[in-house]
Amino acid sequence: MVRTLAEAVRIPVVGIGGIRSGEDALEFLCAGARAVQVGTATFYDPRAPVRIVGEIAAWCRTHGVRAVSDVIGSLRGAGRV
Repeated sequence: MVRTLAEAVRIPVVGIGGIRSGEDALEFLCAGARAVQVGTATFYDPRAPVRIVGEIAAWCRTHGVRAVSDVIGSLRGAGRV
């Protein structure tokens, strides 16, 4: 749904719902979300946002991605990333 919405509008889309890991956040970003919201995960792990940012940074280093902004919308026309 994020991909469909991000391609249909000209305003930034925020991905929410079920973000518990860096991988979850990256999926939303690849689909076109410009930002993500970490909500319920903070109930069981108050440091979830900090951990998730670290996981995103580690993934970017491992995959040679220079900036998180480089993955935003990378799903467009590419199948699964």
